[in-house]
Amino acid sequence: MKTAYTAILVCFFAAISFLPQPTLQKFLFVLPVLAACTALAVWLGRGRRGVFDSRDWPVLLFVLCLGAGFVNALDTRLALPLFAMTALACVSSFYIGRSWAMAGAGFGVVAAVVCACMSVVALIAVLELATGRNFVYEGLVHNTFYVRYSRFSSRPMSTLYNPVVAGSYFIGCLPFCFYFLKRAGLSRKAFGAVLLCACVALVILTSSRGVFLGLGGMSLCYCVLRKKWRTAIAIGAAALVFVSVASMSSHPGLRQFGIKKIVVGSQDSMISQYRLERVAMAGRVLARHPFAGMGLGHFRLRFYEFASSPRGELVPYELMIPDNMYLSLLSESGIIGTFGFLLFCGWVFYRALRNYRADHGADRWMRIVPLAGFAGLLVNMAAYDLFYWHNPFALLCFLAGLSTAGKGMEQ
Repeated sequence: MKTAYTAILVCFFAAISFLPQPTLQKFLFVLPVLAACTALAVWLGRGRRGVFDSRDWPVLLFVLCLGAGFVNALDTRLALPLFAMTALACVSSFYIGRSWAMAGAGFGVVAAVVCACMSVVALIAVLELATGRNFVYEGLVHNTFYVRYSRFSSRPMSTLYNPVVAGSYFIGCLPFCFYFLKRAGLSRKAFGAVLLCACVALVILTSSRGVFLGLGGMSLCYCVLRKKWRTAIAIGAAALVFVSVASMSSHPGLRQFGIKKIVVGSQDSMISQYRLERVAMAGRVLARHPFAGMGLGHFRLRFYEFASSPRGELVPYELMIPDNMYLSLLSESGIIGTFGFLLFCGWVFYRALRNYRADHGADRWMRIVPLAGFAGLLVNMAAYDLFYWHNPFALLCFLAGLSTAGKGMEQ
């Protein structure tokens, strides 16, 4: 039966690792099928105990609250597919992760599968940087970002369609390298160390400030929860030195991480007209539609209705977004949808930390691994609309399910 669990996990993680956004969108039905197979395997192999627990109600409440975006939707043909895909990806991915608690197949199997897939994604990214070409987008999948990022600016996309999405993927997966760093044997430690260093380098090479902040959030979450204060201080100091060097650099990729690009001084830094206008737009939407928002996927559709741009001024289609998932939730599903998501996040942390404190085994630290990835993605969400990218959103929900696992985190 353990082989069945492993096969399902391999299929799931291969799907979110190797299928770019357009392809995964076409085959998103694979996720609920895999979730159903996992539930069936657990039910048959564990004394017919169910996978589903009534205490998991915050997951379903989040999905239901997200549906508030239908109330004011002008185009239900736009809102309905978006809601259906988000709900399917969320519930399926969560229970694929959650079911490992019932399966008892061991955390080592999860870490091995995640790191194996991440290794392949990283290798393709390295080859892409080395050659300036990516076979996925030259012969298999059309990618509108390909020429811009791979052929000219050298920002790795690998199989994840966009550099930011690739960076998010690495953030969610990186903590699993710690499993191998803690294992006995030089080969395992070497594998974990090399993969960790390579993927951190690739995160930097994506030149995404949101991904960089997510990496910091993930690292600090792991260190603080494990009470490794010196390591946390060292990471913080290293980040400050890196930002200082980047601020003085003339290299365009490195300059992305300077003070002007991250905090204030550029057209899209944290404190900039672009960001402040998006916050103001969310405020205008809430003033008119406080509880249910303007409608799922409607930010672009109703952009000029709430924008303060001068009459006749056109904003590029690519920039007609909140560029912040929290603002997107507030704008498109209102207070109800945002409340549902925040409650879900709070519940994940509560369950994960409660299980961590209740576990007195030598390997209880492994419970922090998926939670650190989850925290890193929550930070990263503040820089782009993560929910509309199926790969990182499915990864986020998988990590949430794994984090809340009451059992099954043993070797």
